[in-house]
Amino acid sequence: MVSKKFPKGMRGQQFKVEVAFVAPPEVLPFPPRIGEPCTLETAVLGFPAGTEVEFRLFEPHRLHEDPVDTVTGQTGEEDRVVQAEWTLDWAAKKDELSAAHFVCVARCGNFVNISAPFSFVDRLESTLQDAAGKPLANRQVRLRPTRGELIDAITDADGKLALDVPPGDYRIEVLA
Repeated sequence: MVSKKFPKGMRGQQFKVEVAFVAPPEVLPFPPRIGEPCTLETAVLGFPAGTEVEFRLFEPHRLHEDPVDTVTGQTGEEDRVVQAEWTLDWAAKKDELSAAHFVCVARCGNFVNISAPFSFVDRLESTLQDAAGKPLANRQVRLRPTRGELIDAITDADGKLALDVPPGDYRIEVLA
């Protein structure tokens, strides 16, 4: 048990303790998709209604530079969950970004918190056929991006390939 003795003159006085907090931001839906809006969300405590919350988006290795983008939201009257919407315009930003991998920094007043890293995905769909136009059914393929890691996949019974991948350009190689 810890006891605290107050200095003379402070005994019997009432104290007001104020608590302020900004929770780590989250990204919804997860994973976010290229070209579709995602919601940046954080909870704040100890700030009056109408206080602005700034969401800054950075590439994780570039936190020391200017953010890729910034959006804002405001605290409400009762609910302390603050949301802002953001859409990654990959076509406009792809040449200045190393990947579609980000962290979100939420700031309210002097309080700051950071999200876990997250990556955007894009949907790749293709039907693979041989020279005679027959589907390449149940074939192993390798996706070779212009930058990033190789991705292995298998076509379905109709030669179709459909999967979520990091955004970018891919060359599809049919393996054995």
